[in-house]
Amino acid sequence: MGGFEAIKNLFSKFIPRKKDLIWFPIIIGLFLLYVGSIHYGSIAVGFEVPEMTLTFKQMVIEVVKNLFEEAGILGGVLGWIGFLMPYLQKKYNSNIKAGVITGLIFGIYVLPGYVITSFELAAIFPLYVIQLMLFLIFISYMFNATNGNLLFYVLLFWLISSGARLELYYFNAQVQLLQIAFFAISVVIMHFLTKKRN
Repeated sequence: MGGFEAIKNLFSKFIPRKKDLIWFPIIIGLFLLYVGSIHYGSIAVGFEVPEMTLTFKQMVIEVVKNLFEEAGILGGVLGWIGFLMPYLQKKYNSNIKAGVITGLIFGIYVLPGYVITSFELAAIFPLYVIQLMLFLIFISYMFNATNGNLLFYVLLFWLISSGARLELYYFNAQVQLLQIAFFAISVVIMHFLTKKRN
């Protein structure tokens, strides 16, 4: 398969099946659970959180702006998530191996941007890669459940990456440890739910 058919097949991965539409409210719920856990988790362990000054309307505008600023994830979606991760899943027959390897390669791919942006971001880069690995393991289960749909990955990544912009928490090493814990717990839950279902 090549040419127009290949392009058509690729873009079809962004159109959910009717039975997968349930994932839209699930993703919104996951986003709310995530930002709530990180915000209140930060407060519970004594991490500083920003003063929330945004109105609901401003929050929506920030999330939409983040979609355009994170447009670069589409390249990652098509290459790393749309091709590499499914390939590795078939090769190793393992969501965990596929997620870890894809996350590592994806992390190396974005490393120059971290280094160029600031030393502070470069210093917390290893934590970002661990987050990415765990997130991609989680996404691999969703990917399989939705017959390889990429729209759900884009939606969840976009929403989750909006949390700091919404003044709910700071993006720093302390908060990244909370995020890693959240994703690790999510992966364990998803793994056992999938195992039970199969």
